[in-house]
Amino acid sequence: MSAFQDAGRFGLTRLGVSRSGAMDRLALAQANTLVGNAPGAGAIELVLAGATVTAQDGPARLAVAGAEMSLSVDGAALPANTSVTLIPGQRLVVGPARAGVFAYLAASGGYDVAPALGSVSLQPPTVRVAGAWIAAR
Repeated sequence: MSAFQDAGRFGLTRLGVSRSGAMDRLALAQANTLVGNAPGAGAIELVLAGATVTAQDGPARLAVAGAEMSLSVDGAALPANTSVTLIPGQRLVVGPARAGVFAYLAASGGYDVAPALGSVSLQPPTVRVAGAWIAAR
């Protein structure tokens, strides 16, 4: 599972809107710092599973931080907690988590995702369980 997450929404809980945001804010900040973004900028939150991304229209500087996951570019292993610049056609493969749960895939300059209520974080649905309303996160 993956979703866009940032540092979250602030000041809206009195209106019934949860903070949302990254589950591991330190890992989010680390991934963003590695690519030169603000620490709370939006990134892709990877939950246990990995991901495969390919640069298409131009170079892309990416970083992954958080859960221990294998990283490789076109089959060549990369060390953890580093950034890499892909050229068009190159593929970054992030393996499934070996330790930890949450990792963040940050891109230099961020992602083109429209914010809602000041955040790109996914607002989890609220569900009714045994007569009580609970948030999924």
